[in-house]
Amino acid sequence: MDADLLPTVLGVTVQELGSPALTTLMGELDRTHDVARRRAIITGLGYVDDPLLARQVGDLGLDPRYIGGESIMLA
Repeated sequence: MDADLLPTVLGVTVQELGSPALTTLMGELDRTHDVARRRAIITGLGYVDDPLLARQVGDLGLDPRYIGGESIMLA
């Protein structure tokens, strides 16, 4: 897969699968320190379109799992 497409693929996955995808991506965020992968995950999380999940994603902005300079923009 083209690395440039990964954030979009993850975002569509979050939209289609909802909470299970969100949980999986948040778990992956805990496990990886790869900057490109983290950026793709965080961008993908921003595609969430369910209001309850959007709140969870927004709350992650205060979570210690985030490295300085990372940000989530909800689509």
